[in-house]
Amino acid sequence: MIISKSDARALALEHRNRINRLSHSQKSIIIIDKIKNLDVYKKASIVAIYYPIRNEVDLRELLYDNKTFLFPRTYKNFQMDFIKVDDKTIWERNKFGIFEPQNGIIINEGIDLMLIPCLAKNNSNLRLGYGAGFYDRFLFKHNVDFKVGILMDDLTYNFIGEDFDIKLDLFISN
Repeated sequence: MIISKSDARALALEHRNRINRLSHSQKSIIIIDKIKNLDVYKKASIVAIYYPIRNEVDLRELLYDNKTFLFPRTYKNFQMDFIKVDDKTIWERNKFGIFEPQNGIIINEGIDLMLIPCLAKNNSNLRLGYGAGFYDRFLFKHNVDFKVGILMDDLTYNFIGEDFDIKLDLFISN
């Protein structure tokens, strides 16, 4: 049965909100281990990740690896840039409650690997996010070598994608 993206989003959020703190930590460790074992991660020098919200997989342990890490900074027009972070980065919450880097070099090209938060996916490798389209807009304009959707659990729903949805190369869950 085909369901709407909004119904799939509601089901995925309900599922993820039921995950307790211990299970969340254990699942995040498993997912981080899977990422670290990917050849594309081992070879990558510039990796875009995200600051976790709403029980998303927390990837910040990856920051200890010897790579250049980028985090998104969003704007009112549903656009975003990726900012190189380091120990001098100043973080501030945006209107969605997500911490974003307020200083640093913008790097939107030459990204080897982008790890993208997902609520769920469909069988066509389309990501289900929160619905604002930040990542789809970014990926339409910028070439990223490899795009990986990060799911807490392997949630697949039969929803129809839209013309602007960008397919991901791989999904990782626990």
